[in-house]
Amino acid sequence: MMFSDEMAGGDSIRKTKLYEMIRAYVRGVARIVRQGQKAGEIRSDVPSDAIAMLFVSIIQPAAVLWHLSDGQFDIARHAKRTWRLFHDAIVSG
Repeated sequence: MMFSDEMAGGDSIRKTKLYEMIRAYVRGVARIVRQGQKAGEIRSDVPSDAIAMLFVSIIQPAAVLWHLSDGQFDIARHAKRTWRLFHDAIVSG
């Protein structure tokens, strides 16, 4: 995700807070991934944090594009096109 200084703020406190929020989100996704790995549903040969970052990299830019386009970006179409690819990349067996 790209941030301008205006959006992320030149303020180091704001940047740190945003950084920690995103990291917490990724850690939460990674926890869910690890549960799937333990259940044998998600590939265990790929680190959970890598799968979490891949997930976030699919979702976040689409959300930004949707927001910046005032809803013109077809986020549902994006989800349909990318979800199968993501699923097939992480599913076990």
